[in-house]
Amino acid sequence: MVQGAVKKTKSVLASKAAKKVEPHRGRRIAPKSATVIEHKKMQKKLTAASIVATESLMAARAGATGKLTIMKSVAEKAQEKAKKAKDEKEAKKNRK
Repeated sequence: MVQGAVKKTKSVLASKAAKKVEPHRGRRIAPKSATVIEHKKMQKKLTAASIVATESLMAARAGATGKLTIMKSVAEKAQEKAKKAKDEKEAKKNRK
């Protein structure tokens, strides 16, 4: 019966030590799968849409009270968009 592992000879240990290990230069980037990339794109798109919606809502509220002049340009765009949507609804209603 064997009681322990077989000891390696000096030649095997010397050959492993003799191997030259070159350090990796630059930043390491892990390979990404297609599903991860697609998920990140979708997440970025949804986040951007959410931010735009929030900004336009806040700008519309700010424009209604006359405060927050820093968001005036965004408020004007939001008002134009709301007016256009309202006009489209009226036009659709008149067609029926």
